[in-house]
Formats: sequence, structure tokens, C-alpha cells
Amino acid sequence: MLNALLRPNAIKLSHTTATRFLATSAAHHYQAKANFVGYVAQEPKRSSNVNGVDYCRYTVVTKDKFIKPKEGETPVEPSSSYFTIFAYGHSVERVSRLLKGSLVSVEASIRSESVAPQAHGGEWKNNLHYKHERVMVLRRPKDGLPDLEA
Repeated sequence: MLNALLRPNAIKLSHTTATRFLATSAAHHYQAKANFVGYVAQEPKRSSNVNGVDYCRYTVVTKDKFIKPKEGETPVEPSSSYFTIFAYGHSVERVSRLLKGSLVSVEASIRSESVAPQAHGGEWKNNLHYKHERVMVLRRPKDGLPDLEA
């Protein structure tokens, strides 16, 4: 078996596989994903869109890593980043119960949308939309609340 792996002709590829290795297009659709670990910044908001589809919007705040200042420099407080995430379908009910201040780990898919200058009077703009896939509560703001996974 080991000799077969070491021989250059031991691995046979089908014509389809060899073609796919050289192709410029993907055989499958790939999705951009994001993972956030941060705090729920405000109570989630439930609503429905113009087509009547229910959704829940919540914001996760993350803090950048603290960088130790060099000798003689003044320490700089790390900045915070806010990410608005939208949940649809069966996740709406569970996500709407998240509490402000909960430490969460969120997995979301990312969709990019380009906005033309005519739409807002400036240059081309690129918006990122985060669609909720799952959330796990790592720490609740108060004791005695049940675990929540969505």
C-alpha cells in the first residue's frame, strides 16, 4: 500500500476530476461565513418585511484586541465593532429571547450588496448583510436563566 502511494502513477484521476482541478469555476457554490464572539448590544427587534416574512434583528458588539503600548506611549483603548445580524424562519422565536448583555458566539453567512452612486448620491458603496445561522449563549447577564441555543 505504501509503495502504491509513493509511485507517481498510483493516483488515478477521472477525466471529470482532472477537469475540475483545472476549471476556473467552482463545482459547488461556496458561501462566505463569519463567526463573532461578543455581547448582545441591545434587545433583539422582531418585525416583518414588505413580503410579510418575519425576521429578528440583533446587534453583537466585539472589542478589538488590546495592544500593549511601547515604553513612553499612552495606552489606547481598544475600539468596538458593531454587527447587525438578521434571523429568519424557525430561528426568529429563539433569537428574539436573547438578553442584552449576553456573551454569545454567532455563526452567520455574509452577503455583499453593491449600491450605485445614484441611490445615495455618492460613490459606489458595498454593504455586508449578516444572516443568522446559529448562536450559542456563552454567558448570561443574570443567573438563573435557561440556556438558549438557536
